[in-house]
Amino acid sequence: MNDLMSAGLHRVWKDIMINQLNPPKSDAPFALLDVAGGTGDIAFRAAKAAGTGFRATVCDINTDMLEVGRKRASARHLDQQVSFVEAMPRRWNFPIARSTATPSHSASATCRGSMPR
Repeated sequence: MNDLMSAGLHRVWKDIMINQLNPPKSDAPFALLDVAGGTGDIAFRAAKAAGTGFRATVCDINTDMLEVGRKRASARHLDQQVSFVEAMPRRWNFPIARSTATPSHSASATCRGSMPR
């Protein structure tokens, strides 16, 4: 569907995103929170570009897409690096780090839009 809707450009956009993200290719800890990540395309690309310290959490409200993502993660042997969470995007609390110079802390990720209440 994405190929049809974007004429294949979504693949280029994903590559640009991962290049901008530039996850470390070492064992340095690096955590990615992929909100509305569906089947995990971004997380898988980031894992491929990153080193052994990489971890991703894919959040989405669609159970079926998350299940496809879990199966894809397992087939790619990434199920230890990429996890999937089903949740409504109202208010999620995830530990984050602002930069390597700032200690980790907990912050809220708030998503707003036309989601049902």
